[in-house]
Amino acid sequence: MVRLGHINYLNCIPVHGGIITGKIPFDGKLVFGTPTQLNKMLELGKIDVSPSSSAEVLKGYKVLPALSISGKVDVKSIILVTKKPVTEIKAGLFYVTSHSATSVLLLKVILKEFYGIKAEYQVFDPETHSLSSLIKDAEGVLFIGDYALQLKNTDTFFNTDLAEVWYKNTGLPFTFALWQLNKSLTDPAVIKYVYETLKASFSYFKENTLQLAEMFSDQFKMTPKDILMYWDSLSFELNESHLKSLGLYFKLAKKHCLIEKEPIIDIVKI
Repeated sequence: MVRLGHINYLNCIPVHGGIITGKIPFDGKLVFGTPTQLNKMLELGKIDVSPSSSAEVLKGYKVLPALSISGKVDVKSIILVTKKPVTEIKAGLFYVTSHSATSVLLLKVILKEFYGIKAEYQVFDPETHSLSSLIKDAEGVLFIGDYALQLKNTDTFFNTDLAEVWYKNTGLPFTFALWQLNKSLTDPAVIKYVYETLKASFSYFKENTLQLAEMFSDQFKMTPKDILMYWDSLSFELNESHLKSLGLYFKLAKKHCLIEKEPIIDIVKI
């Protein structure tokens, strides 16, 4: 039985919603977790396919074609909260979420390449730490996913959308997650089955977007209207602009000695 990782965030519903609701048959098992948890399970062989952080391709995983979780311009769920405008920060401590490798690496690239900030970083768990407890002794705090979407009482702070900063400086959309394969999954028939099921589930989403927004409204504590606006800020494709953007992301990460080498994004042929 194939094991499919599911990010327990709202941004994964468009591709997995048809499967979760049972509208699209799936002869396999869904495994829920945060991006970091799924990344680890993929590495340990506890799941076979997962929408894992884009930075995980550094480990040599193969990638399913045509699917991603990407921003268009802004994305609303990768937010750096600071006490003053980020352009006025020269150096300092930044707290970064333990839930995502890609977003943390993106923050490091952005602060070095676009703002020239000398930053120190400390990881925190968003399930146990609040903005108010962290921001007191830091220049900024990075939240992702539903924790970013549900930020409250930030009127006295400055919110910077990392996807928007990336787009303004590069003209490219940023890709946060790719559907990646456990290295032991090599059966072409199984890979094709998972891919076709995911595409069918995404097609179901496109035909039933409002119904899914209404269905998941209570779970994610957002109105259907706000969910639709959020989903509209996202792209779930994987095309040349997304791949070009990822190439630049890794090139800049290598430039600033944040990674040892630039990865090859190995897309499976279905």
